[in-house]
Parts: sequence; C-alpha cells; structure tokens
Amino acid sequence: MGRPEDWQLPRRAGAGYGWAYGCDLEAMRGSRAFLAEYVDNISRLNSYVERYEELIAVLSDLRAALDNELDLEGPQT
Repeated sequence: MGRPEDWQLPRRAGAGYGWAYGCDLEAMRGSRAFLAEYVDNISRLNSYVERYEELIAVLSDLRAALDNELDLEGPQT
C-alpha cells in the first residue's frame, strides 16, 4: 500500500478535493523527529479525550442535579 506503484490517483475526498498517500514505514520508524512528533500528537489526543470524558461526567452530574432540584423527569439525552 505504501509503494508509489500501488497509489491510485486521484482518490476523492469530496467535491473538489483529492488525496493520495504513501508511507515509507522503515523511514518513519527510523526518524527520531517523526517519532517525537508522533508521541507528542498521541499525548495531545489522549489529553483531549480525557478532558472530554471529564466534561461529559461533569455535565451529566449537572444534569442530574438540575433535574433533581427542578423536580424534572424526562429522557436523559
């Protein structure tokens, strides 16, 4: 899949857009700069997911507290 002869151009990504990719996995594995960026990106994504999960938990608790305080019943969406 990563070889140029395997590329199928253009791949469509929507009206007016096209994309193609090719990966030299050995070069990627051997590049300290690439691996550092990869680790940084994964760390940022993990932080985002953790913050998102924390926010959902806080909002769920807030919803429950408001429902209780206002004596509301209804679908919990």
